[in-house]
Amino acid sequence: VMFPRTWAKVQDVVHENAVVLVGGKLDLSRGDPQIIVETATQQIDAFLADLPVDDVPPPVSAWLSAPEDEPDLAGGPVWSPPPAAPEPPPAPVWDGAVSSSSAEPPGFGDLPPEWALDMAAAPPPAPVRPITITFVRNGDAARDERRFRRLMNTLHQFPGSDPYLVVLVSPDGGRYEMRFPSTTRCCDDLLMALGEIVGPDHVSVGDEAESRSGV
Repeated sequence: VMFPRTWAKVQDVVHENAVVLVGGKLDLSRGDPQIIVETATQQIDAFLADLPVDDVPPPVSAWLSAPEDEPDLAGGPVWSPPPAAPEPPPAPVWDGAVSSSSAEPPGFGDLPPEWALDMAAAPPPAPVRPITITFVRNGDAARDERRFRRLMNTLHQFPGSDPYLVVLVSPDGGRYEMRFPSTTRCCDDLLMALGEIVGPDHVSVGDEAESRSGV
């Protein structure tokens, strides 16, 4: 979870498909664990796995780099190259020929199977339905925070590919747009749940968001 002040500082490095290392506070007040983000960076040097001692590969001995068939001067073993891995069999390729022999049934190398000719076309991707949510603040900071946490938890309970935008409206009429890299699934159940939090008139879908102010 990012709040506006943090988002203003890190929005240049947080975007779709970016690998980001975030730091913050673990929050368990809502039951599901979540991180209140305070910092975000793309400057990641390396990640090291915490492996048990038994799983660490042994160090490579110096004698393994000696020339072939040359004994080690210190009386060590003689180096020999590892055995070559067997080559995998070639994949069958249909060349259009049909076998005339009846001794063996035709295989994939002779003709394509019937099911390969009758496969149905993949369904078209579902249309993207962007959601715009207008969150009107009431001046009570603690209550606003609880409502906002409930709003974000509700969006995360419907995984999908639909983007969403939250417009914060302050009591004095100021507006601040919050765009998130995460997505949700626009459906009737989600829209109903969002309407219970911010009001049904403050939730817009698709083209409705362009024609309505939401306030």
